[in-house]
Amino acid sequence: MTGRFAACAAVLVLGLAGCGGGRGETVRADTTFDEASTRTVHPSSSRGGTLRLLMTDAPVSLDPGDLGFAYGADLARLYARSLVTYASAPGAAGLRVVPDLAEGLGRPSDGGRTWTYRLRSGLTYENGRAVRAQDVRYAVARSNYTAELGDGPHDLRDVLSGTYWGPYLDADLDHFTGVTTPDDRTVVFHLNHPFADFDHLVTSPQTAPVPRDADTRRRYERHPLSTGPYRFAENDIGEGFTLVRNPEWRNGPGRPALPDRIEVTEKVAAADVDARLRGGGADADPTGAGVLPRT
Repeated sequence: MTGRFAACAAVLVLGLAGCGGGRGETVRADTTFDEASTRTVHPSSSRGGTLRLLMTDAPVSLDPGDLGFAYGADLARLYARSLVTYASAPGAAGLRVVPDLAEGLGRPSDGGRTWTYRLRSGLTYENGRAVRAQDVRYAVARSNYTAELGDGPHDLRDVLSGTYWGPYLDADLDHFTGVTTPDDRTVVFHLNHPFADFDHLVTSPQTAPVPRDADTRRRYERHPLSTGPYRFAENDIGEGFTLVRNPEWRNGPGRPALPDRIEVTEKVAAADVDARLRGGGADADPTGAGVLPRT
């Protein structure tokens, strides 16, 4: 929502700056419209209520392994935890990588060609099932090595060693040598060349775990198993979805999870989005596309 109102406010600022001030007088631009880029505006710690989000289109996919846009990855943080993630903070602080599913950042070895992550203990899905390192390995395999999930990036495949045809063509994960799992809590990535910034790659939702027997391929986006603070209550593809609290959630970093419920309505006309935001009938547009010129 900040981005949408920023565009409008910027026009007002430019207009005022052009009209004011005499000779020799310095006119200072009003930058309060952009406060949310450097700090949290009107912070709250109150729990409860419903967050109402509107979008003029629909996400390419809600499958963490098949996301195509940044706002989709932001939405996925509500129900899918990656090995590490970016700090939940405005401004430059939000570029810092912090642990998420993993206990800490990756441990490099072999000159930066091997990266090891240790999962936190006690991790579960929304149904109480334990999260295993093998689920992370399978998630990377299905998202980066299959033709069916082609909307997301394949950055991990580009840096992992070995050749693999993907789990839908080759069910033997022993042939997937780019990722190994010595035990249920250890995930090891084997790279084809040293890569000092590998932690940034595994912030991807594609490292959010997926149990092999729960993978329904393209249909998985209808109800991805949640490891985050919210789970899917309803999901009408192309129309909208509703998230409610995940009863198995245990507080994780950077996710205060204040609302009880999150309702996302898709494919709303841009003029209607603006009108409902201004009138209080909705809270934000997660795409940050900006308001219409007349608004």
